[in-house]
Amino acid sequence: MLNNRSHLHFSIATIVGAAITAACVPGFNPKPKAAQSLGCSEKQIQAEDLGSATYLATGCGKKDVLYTDGPTWTSLREVAAFQMECDAGTLDVVVLGSDTYAVMGCNKKATYLVVRGKFVIQTVADGNATASGAEAPKH
Repeated sequence: MLNNRSHLHFSIATIVGAAITAACVPGFNPKPKAAQSLGCSEKQIQAEDLGSATYLATGCGKKDVLYTDGPTWTSLREVAAFQMECDAGTLDVVVLGSDTYAVMGCNKKATYLVVRGKFVIQTVADGNATASGAEAPKH
């Protein structure tokens, strides 16, 4: 029978071991996918854990939001490029809030939510319109 002290030691060792495994397993490293989507080397990538298996990657003057379901990574930049019919290299990605992101490029703006592990487009507008759809003032 384990006493409380050895049970606590076992629990801490289990947690630490799981954390080390997650950090070392290739599927949990966003840098390879970020390097691909941002066009940088992995050494140039900074990855910030946003929680809920979502990371903000920055490198080469660009940003991307990456989500993992374990074995694969999904790039917001790549999803938005497809949906907005725009070259991924011309897009700007901005974190608006928890699980809410904006993507701008090709005279379009879109907001995305992370819902059940997927980037779901919430709104799309032409670049010359505000979020409400009203014309932006001309200068």
